[in-house]
Amino acid sequence: MHSALASQKTRLTYEQFLQMKTEDTHAEWVDGEVIWFMPPKRSHQEVLRLLSYLLEEYLHDTGLGEFLFAPFELFLTRSNTSREPDLIVVLRENLSRLTEDRATGAVDVVAEVISEDSVHCDSVEKFLDYEREGIREYGLIDPRPGRKGITVFSLQDGSYIPVLADEEGWLNSSVLPRFRLKQEWFTGEHLPDPRTAWREMRG
Repeated sequence: MHSALASQKTRLTYEQFLQMKTEDTHAEWVDGEVIWFMPPKRSHQEVLRLLSYLLEEYLHDTGLGEFLFAPFELFLTRSNTSREPDLIVVLRENLSRLTEDRATGAVDVVAEVISEDSVHCDSVEKFLDYEREGIREYGLIDPRPGRKGITVFSLQDGSYIPVLADEEGWLNSSVLPRFRLKQEWFTGEHLPDPRTAWREMRG
C-alpha cells in the first residue's frame, strides 16, 4: 500500500465515509477513522505493472475470474473495515462478492506492495484483517532498496502459512492453478519486462 498521511486522519461513520468518497479518493476506513494515502512511488507502480500484466494475461487465458487494483474498496465484514488493497483477485464462483463500487468479504487473493510508511500496516494489521476474513492467499511485495523481496501466504486451517519456493525458485499459487512468481524477479536491481516474465511463467 502507498504511504499513509499519518497527520491527516478524520473520524467518520462508514456511511459518512461513503458519502465523502469519490472515484479519486485514496483512503481507507479503519476503526471509525479515515486514513488518507499519498500517491505511490515509481517502484511501487513498477511492481503493480508487472503483477497486473501477468494477471491480465493469466485470467484472459483461463477465464477463472477478474482482478482489480487500487483505488478500489474491499469491505471486510468480520473487521467492519474498509481497505484498499493494491490488487484483488476474485474467482468466477465468487463474483457475487463484487459490485460496481466494491468487493465485500473473502475475495480469493489480495496483494499489497510495501512502502516506507506502510510496513506495520501491511505486514501486521492487514495481514490479520485478511486472515480473519478468510482470504485464501496474501502476497506481500517489498520493493524498498535493501529490503527487496516477496512473501506469499496461504490460508491453512484459518492461519496464514508462508508459501515455500520450489527448487527453481518459483512461488506457486495454491488458489490460481499454474500461476507462479519467481522470487528473483523481486530481489534484483530491476524487475523483468512483463512480457518476458509471462513467457517464463508459462514455461
